[in-house]
Amino acid sequence: MRMLAVPTAVLLACCVYLPLPRARDALSSLLCALYVRVRRAYTRKDGRTDDTPALLTFALVLGGVLTALSALHPLLSAALMAPAFTGLGALPAAARVKDELVGGAYRGDIPAYEARVRETCASLAPAFAYGVAAPLILCALGTPLHVGAALGALYTAVRALRDGLPAAQRAALAAERIAARVFGAFVLLCAGVVGRHPLRAGGDGMRLNAVLGIDGGARDTHAPVAGDIAQAIFLCAFACALLCFTLTAVGFVFCR
Repeated sequence: MRMLAVPTAVLLACCVYLPLPRARDALSSLLCALYVRVRRAYTRKDGRTDDTPALLTFALVLGGVLTALSALHPLLSAALMAPAFTGLGALPAAARVKDELVGGAYRGDIPAYEARVRETCASLAPAFAYGVAAPLILCALGTPLHVGAALGALYTAVRALRDGLPAAQRAALAAERIAARVFGAFVLLCAGVVGRHPLRAGGDGMRLNAVLGIDGGARDTHAPVAGDIAQAIFLCAFACALLCFTLTAVGFVFCR
């Protein structure tokens, strides 16, 4: 029963980030503001700051509070995990670009039109890999021990604090590297839903344009069109849904 909090969190995140895509920026600002408060306690009179102890204290406080709250009820745990899926905020922007192109934008400039399609599709891969797949993996791994919300929040925090903090940057890069490989594997596995053979799609999965056949290389199957953006959204969402189902099913086995 506890593992159902993970897919529930994804659904709650869709209800927040799809109508309010700027909520992810507000969340980053909030986490940065909380860290600044903790950082003040480690700032010396000469202005120097011990960043590593400050970051560790921030992580312990944030993780401890969320772990304690998550243990109260699975629904509360799902609500606390939902903000971590910030990658869903990229969907409204991609949908707007598609609508603009369908409405006649770049009608007289085919190269600009195709470049816009490629750019929009390519931006969805890192958004889903780092903003959906990564927190999904962390939340699913931590949920059996009631630390799913804590891991998701800490990952979101280190991504928000990575500029100027080497420790946060290293932690974020390590999680993103793993998530990129996992997401890439699931994208290639799901390539058939957009009519592509996984072994003939090319790329490593993060190259979403190659899977869609609009990478600009020899394996391209067609010229980029606005409909490719819809296919990119569907493919990324389908891959993450399959990943969520897989992690939840595995979690049920270990939560018995």
